[in-house]
Amino acid sequence: MPVIPGGCDAVKWNEQYILAKGQCSYYVGRNEYRGKVLPASGDVYFLIDRLRYTNRQELDPGFSGPLTQEEATKWEQKILQPFQTL
Repeated sequence: MPVIPGGCDAVKWNEQYILAKGQCSYYVGRNEYRGKVLPASGDVYFLIDRLRYTNRQELDPGFSGPLTQEEATKWEQKILQPFQTL
């Protein structure tokens, strides 16, 4: 079972965090998910804390997402490597 619902298009990481981004059809057209406003395009971000993740996918305490663009931008500043496509 994949960690990121619907998969991802690109990812960046450091020793502790993985930030994944993608365009997931599940989120297209949804105005909000878990109280967060999402873009109409379906472009979403997910964060995995590698030190806390226990392989429980979306229910895991080390898994966050989908993130808003503002939340993802804050994490991008902490993870300095560029996104790499998979």
